[in-house]
Amino acid sequence: NGNDEALKVLNDYESTHGNSLEFWVLRLRMDGKCCVKNIYEKWEKGLGVININTAFVFIEKLLFEGYIEEAKRVVDLLESMNVDQTQLRIIKAKVSLYDENELTALNQFLDTFNECPENDFVLGSIISLSLNNNRDIDGEVIRAAENSLNPEVLRMVALAEKRAGNTLKAKFIITKSLLRVTNEEIFSTYFSLCGFNDESKN
Repeated sequence: NGNDEALKVLNDYESTHGNSLEFWVLRLRMDGKCCVKNIYEKWEKGLGVININTAFVFIEKLLFEGYIEEAKRVVDLLESMNVDQTQLRIIKAKVSLYDENELTALNQFLDTFNECPENDFVLGSIISLSLNNNRDIDGEVIRAAENSLNPEVLRMVALAEKRAGNTLKAKFIITKSLLRVTNEEIFSTYFSLCGFNDESKN
């Protein structure tokens, strides 16, 4: 198939580009047999990094596969390089999440909020983690999230408004979210907020 052909072409470049992280991350995307841990071992031996964004992708791949300590070591290296600090803080917060340090992650996302108040991932993470850990949510975060076009962020806003006792606003926000996507969790939240129970009369 087309992917196999593309993989064959990529393999032809291993001799000239196999010393770069970019080559192996691309290989990882195309080849289901390619192991992220093996790539990490190659990285430890000195794979070059041409594009910093590839390093962030690599960290996320490590986290997804459960190699948290390895991801931390890559982050430590990036901290010593001239990289975008906002992006670095976001990836550090993701590492904290995978490491099950939710409050640390929350504080890291909060530290990042002023630098990227329209970042959907940051907004959704702040609200979700605040709800999970019974923390107050700053009004500026809620206002920024209300302007998001991301249905999952809007769902988080609806849950936050529900917790605050603003039932009508919660229903309005979850309906706004519902109009943007077909998503089982969003439907579930919609019916829990607007499911024709006694509370729906408020």
